[in-house]
Amino acid sequence: VVTLSFLLALCFLANGQKVKYKDIYVWLANKQYVEAEPFLRRYLKENDDNPNAFLYMGIILEQNAQKNDVLKEGARSLANMDSSKLFFDKALALMTEKELKRNDEYYESFKRRDLRTGEYGVKLSDIQFFIEKQLQGLRERSDKIKLLNFYFALTDSMYRHSQRRYMELRQQ
Repeated sequence: VVTLSFLLALCFLANGQKVKYKDIYVWLANKQYVEAEPFLRRYLKENDDNPNAFLYMGIILEQNAQKNDVLKEGARSLANMDSSKLFFDKALALMTEKELKRNDEYYESFKRRDLRTGEYGVKLSDIQFFIEKQLQGLRERSDKIKLLNFYFALTDSMYRHSQRRYMELRQQ
């Protein structure tokens, strides 16, 4: 897998051609988001009509936000979450039944068995529900980070104030 990733990267670098989503999807399907991110960004600059690409970019940015330390890199984490929300919103707006039928291989992770019919497939409502849950989680997490940063700043200022008062009392 590593050699395959390396060879794909070499192919991308050697050719000045357009980035093809099916080549990027190999990394995305294997959850190799770090390797896929720069190529996906380049792809999205050139193509703004692929909801699956927007969906995965949202997932990548959400994971990047979760990796950031909320106290040391709170602003970066919030920026990643805001960007993730933007990409999820774009994916939600572009997602249609026609898109699912045309590119069903890109939605393998959303395939479920329909309890009524017994058929195995992808439903638009499942993907929309997933995106809405991700958006809700991002909103909640960003609110918590903002509140945490507020209380951290308040605690820090109270500590500094207490330290100054202590020094004053000590000098007296």
